[in-house]
Amino acid sequence: MKKQVLSLLLAGALTLGLFGCSAQTPEESGVPQSAPAQTEGTASAGVVEELKIGICKEVTPRTLASESGSFGRMNYNAFCAGTWLVRDENNEMQPNLMTSWEILDKGSTIRATFATDQGITWHDGEPFTIDDVIFTVDLMNNKLKSGYLSKITGVEKVDDTTVDFQVADGAAYFTLGNSAVFVRMYPKHIWEGIEDPSGYTGEDAVIGCGPYKLVQVDEEAQTMHYEAVGETYMGRALTVRSVTVRSYDSQDALVMALRTGEVDAMYDYSNPISPTMLPSISGVDGVDPGKGMNMGLFEILFGFQKQPTDDLEFRRAVRYALNYELLATTIGGEDGQVPGEGIISPAGIGYDDSLPKLVQDQEQAKAILEAAGYVDTDGDGWRERPDGTPMDVLVTPQYNATKAALYQRIAEIIVTNLGEVGVKCTLDEESIRNSDHE
Repeated sequence: MKKQVLSLLLAGALTLGLFGCSAQTPEESGVPQSAPAQTEGTASAGVVEELKIGICKEVTPRTLASESGSFGRMNYNAFCAGTWLVRDENNEMQPNLMTSWEILDKGSTIRATFATDQGITWHDGEPFTIDDVIFTVDLMNNKLKSGYLSKITGVEKVDDTTVDFQVADGAAYFTLGNSAVFVRMYPKHIWEGIEDPSGYTGEDAVIGCGPYKLVQVDEEAQTMHYEAVGETYMGRALTVRSVTVRSYDSQDALVMALRTGEVDAMYDYSNPISPTMLPSISGVDGVDPGKGMNMGLFEILFGFQKQPTDDLEFRRAVRYALNYELLATTIGGEDGQVPGEGIISPAGIGYDDSLPKLVQDQEQAKAILEAAGYVDTDGDGWRERPDGTPMDVLVTPQYNATKAALYQRIAEIIVTNLGEVGVKCTLDEESIRNSDHE
């Protein structure tokens, strides 16, 4: 029986930044210190000698070319990796290693100046040069096959601090936006001889030119220790002198580590804690749960290439079939919100609160299916396609090791809801188990 795809793109955003007070001394943490611990009353105002962060990601892989693992997650925030641009608290692009830029030729050229004359070095001591900038574009576009710089079709060196990027389709501003945080520099002297950069994990694969450098890894203890490259970086004070990132097997263990002071904060990109764990950190002395509006959302992505999900009427029926109250509670507990008919979340710019909330109406779903020709012709309780052939819709949750149980539960609700209106579905369990398959 041919299965048709109804895949789920389940995308969340970081909702909880959790901060507390550490009960460990630097000596108890088992990592080297970048400077002797300050005695009481002598520490510089606003300076943190060591920040301990907990995360549910393993310490491998460790390479600038990967965004997975705890090393990759830290580099989402321009940590070891030196990025072209950064974003401020208002999400506006700000200079970083790219110190200035000008859009020319109606968006077909970006003239960019880089901090290659400001004493910036790679973490192995080699100087950061304009050749590294040119090499990074070639590496990302032609070997790593990254999409962040795909609109750059050529690079011309103007002088030792300046290049002209040729940009396709007038997409200069789009390219600059991708450059903020996501485009990191690669040292030419390390990566130019690597045949397969996407799979390279040599010891020097972690060398960047960002504000912190990796100095120690303990795979048995699942910890990594970073030190600041100095007291300032690109004119900004580095008030945290060192950072220890410790990996935990589960969110339960991570939340307990926060409660006990084993870590000062817990972090992960796009992986808030389960709402069922919120009481564990609410009302606890020394712990700020840091609750904030979730800028993300969960969405269903339909396959448009095959029947029945290529049919607008079938998709409309799915819209009415789903139990949004149950989905919201499953995802966010008491804080979960039923979405409106638009795709922008309540915290997003452009949110339209005049649009109605999504409401389950399975009688309406059945009526739409009947009118579109999806009827049970053989009396087995399941609707056939309009041409009379059997219908079995494949529901695929996004693969995510941390939130696998949540994604599977969401998929199960969808399978159940569609079954209640006569649409036979199959949960894609292979994708749940295997990230490559998904």
